[in-house]
Amino acid sequence: MKNKNILSFVLVTLFLCFSNLATAQSEIYGTWTGYCALEKTTISSICACGICTTKKIDDATVQFKNIVITITEKTIKLGSNAPVEYKWDKDTDGITFLYEKVEETFKVLTSAAQNTLVWKDPKNGCILILQRK
Repeated sequence: MKNKNILSFVLVTLFLCFSNLATAQSEIYGTWTGYCALEKTTISSICACGICTTKKIDDATVQFKNIVITITEKTIKLGSNAPVEYKWDKDTDGITFLYEKVEETFKVLTSAAQNTLVWKDPKNGCILILQRK
């Protein structure tokens, strides 16, 4: 009987731990500001995700701009673009949508910081940090 109670306790504890790690789709609803995290790939180049917008300063300098992202139950709107439908993968907490005719896919990672999400592009590892507005 004692072993049964211990096993039940362990199973309930594991369930609660793993349910905390999952990002429910509804947690991404709302308006966010996206900040691009830049990765230095070589001595002279950097990597940023496909939805990061840039502003050319001069021939040798660009500035990465923040992007406003609005997510509803069925659509995502990036900046001033029209909203598009997205697919949510509940098994991997992934989001896929079209942006400027290119399919973008991100894994939605949980964050210890309140009202913050981290999106990771599984193809190239680039990261987008989202802060709730």
